[in-house]
Amino acid sequence: LHNITARRKAEVVQREILHENNRQRMFLEKLIQEVPIAITVLQGPEHRYVLVNPMQKYLTRGKGDIIGRPFAEVRTEYAEKVIPILDHVYQTGETYHDREVPLVIMRENNDKQTYLNVSYSPMFNEKGQVEGILVLAVETTEEVEYRRQVENERARLEAVLQALPVGVWISDNRGQLIGKNIEADRIWAGNAPLAESIDEYQQYDTWYTDHSGPLLPEDYPMVKVLQTGQPVEPVEFNIRRFDGTYGTILVSAAPIKDNDGLLVGSVGINVDISERKQVEEKLLQEQAFLRMVIDAAPNIVFVKDLEGRFVLANKQLAREYGKTVEEILGRTDADFNPNPEEVAHFQEVDREVIRSKKEKWIPEEEVTHADGEVHWYSTVKVPLINPDGTCNRLLGVATDISDRRAAENALKVYAEKLERSNIELEQFAFIASHDLQEPLRKVKAFGERLSKKLGDQIGDEEKDFLERMQAASQRMNEMIDALLELSRVNTRGRTFVPVDLNEVAEIVISDLESRIESAGATVTVEGLPLLEADPVQMQQLLQNLLTNSLKYRNPHIAPVINISGGLKEEKTRPVMAQIIVQDNGVGFDERYAERIFQPFERLVGRSEYEGSGMGLAICKKIVERHGGSITAQSKPGQGSTFIIKLPYRNR
Repeated sequence: LHNITARRKAEVVQREILHENNRQRMFLEKLIQEVPIAITVLQGPEHRYVLVNPMQKYLTRGKGDIIGRPFAEVRTEYAEKVIPILDHVYQTGETYHDREVPLVIMRENNDKQTYLNVSYSPMFNEKGQVEGILVLAVETTEEVEYRRQVENERARLEAVLQALPVGVWISDNRGQLIGKNIEADRIWAGNAPLAESIDEYQQYDTWYTDHSGPLLPEDYPMVKVLQTGQPVEPVEFNIRRFDGTYGTILVSAAPIKDNDGLLVGSVGINVDISERKQVEEKLLQEQAFLRMVIDAAPNIVFVKDLEGRFVLANKQLAREYGKTVEEILGRTDADFNPNPEEVAHFQEVDREVIRSKKEKWIPEEEVTHADGEVHWYSTVKVPLINPDGTCNRLLGVATDISDRRAAENALKVYAEKLERSNIELEQFAFIASHDLQEPLRKVKAFGERLSKKLGDQIGDEEKDFLERMQAASQRMNEMIDALLELSRVNTRGRTFVPVDLNEVAEIVISDLESRIESAGATVTVEGLPLLEADPVQMQQLLQNLLTNSLKYRNPHIAPVINISGGLKEEKTRPVMAQIIVQDNGVGFDERYAERIFQPFERLVGRSEYEGSGMGLAICKKIVERHGGSITAQSKPGQGSTFIIKLPYRNR
């Protein structure tokens, strides 16, 4: 007999150990299968899959059966990055951790972007050699997306903070400044330091705008918020910036509280109002200057409201009513002017201007002064339109024209005398010019006879003398004819009748047709008005201007001449008919814009351009006879523009 008790005990222990091992292995396998961690075991230098749990299979879905296949074959899209890591772990036996690894999980409808924290751990055999790698991957997609969402939100808030057009300061609940934006640095002209305590706030050199003194630490709005937990309304302060310059800021502050309502800090807002304060100061100066100007003006200047009350008056108005400016304001003309008819006239015009919202010019009106003396004024009243389009005030400027009116009466008498003198002078010029023609014709005739009679008997010098004499007599004859034509503008002018200038222009173009074609010119006519005028002189006016443009054309380009017009309304004059003749000729220096209208005036030599130099002088005479004006605009080489303005009604 053998005692087998010890052996049986050993077998029982062995079975218990085996059972425990099986139980633990089953637990481990179940854990591997159910744990929400992707578990992979790769074996050998080719890193072949030998174990994958369901989580890992989920991550590698769509890849088929991967057991026994190398990692590089299964995960081709990640091989370039991961293979070097696996090789390093396999060769060195060192664990490697990789965070937030992006992974695309293939799905039927759409792929899903996930993120994993991955660890690569070496697996050793009995000899201490690496024979495989345990890869554990934990999905952190939610954590990554949340963190990125927070970071994006923080970035957006930071972008908004930096983009704000106001300076922003942020403190914690102890008063330490923990943040600011770019505008805060700009306002303080430098990289403003962040105070670490309330006591350090005094490095921001700030004082009250009334110059009562600098701010103490407890006076700063952000500190008051921390003390009271209540917002601080905007307050103006003067500051000395970090570059030594001075400015003015508007400061407000508000508490920062957490979700439980506990005070965790404060935010301060700085608005740079330095420019606004400068503008306000400048505006005050301008107002003072304007007050000085209107008080120094010899004109009466005033503003009235709907009730006719003076809301602004200058010293000249006060003087003429025998009052001070302060006594004028808030009162009406009826309080100072003893003439009720004048007051009624003022009130009627004032109401008309405000109601119609149109400016009104009163050329002459009587105003009785405080001493009873009557003066004559020329007054302009302008409606003051509010931004919303309403009108409840007007501006008036009145000029005392009493002396001018007396002078105009005297001038009228003188003008009548001058008119009679001009008529006599024109008659004399006509007679003198007419009488000069006869002896001039004789000089020319005798010269021609002498040239024919002598023929070849005289030398070249004598022939030159005769030719010069003939040319001079011809020019003299042209000048006399032009002078006669000039004098006839007034002496032989016709009665004014309705004239269609478009028809007149057609006649002129027809008369100059051959000359226009010879010059290769283009002449256009558009929008000429109908007016009452001397039709013959209108034809002469347009013909002289068109001839002038053809004569002084640019030799290098074809002439282009445009004759246009229309009606033009002017503030101080009745409606005017306007004629514009524009060309692309040689032009002239505008310094001579007045000179070219003088009789016999030429800006270029006679050898370059023919003519007597009277064409534009006659134009001016015709225009003046019609009560109008003629001006010229030009630049050398850029053509000329002649502008004629004639009264639309001229009887």
